[in-house]
Amino acid sequence: MDKIKITTKLTFEDFRKVNFYLLYRKGVSKFSLGMGTFLLLGTLTFYILEPDFYTQFPVIPVALGLAMTILPPYSILRTSKKNYNSNSRISETISYRFDNDVIEISGESFHSKLTWDKIYELTVTKSWVLIWPNGQVANVIPRRDIDSTQIQGLKNIVETYPSIKRRY
Repeated sequence: MDKIKITTKLTFEDFRKVNFYLLYRKGVSKFSLGMGTFLLLGTLTFYILEPDFYTQFPVIPVALGLAMTILPPYSILRTSKKNYNSNSRISETISYRFDNDVIEISGESFHSKLTWDKIYELTVTKSWVLIWPNGQVANVIPRRDIDSTQIQGLKNIVETYPSIKRRY
């Protein structure tokens, strides 16, 4: 197989969006958002429709609902901005070279080689290709920078390594 070569550069918008994707791809985050929304809307609706039930405004359930719906996205936005601005490697132009055995990743200030047998997961979404060396860190390639034949080539490589998790 010929080597697959991809060059990309993450903008702040890309970095922010991928962090939101990573937060809300987990079931517990979606559940928390749903419960917070339900608690907030349910409490406010009940307060409006049954004003005699409450002797005062229901501060605790409203505050909890707001915390469950607003704090996670606010935290992601804040930490994304801080991390993007403080780590110049995130915004570098990055070149990936893939073959059957090795992934080479080169930026303006670094060069890495990873073997496929040590990769944890390959995730392909409509917006991203994520290569996970472990369960907590992913190399991000925006879909705009990779064509369908390159994606198929990556999938073909991954299929030869049964230990790699796949999410297509």
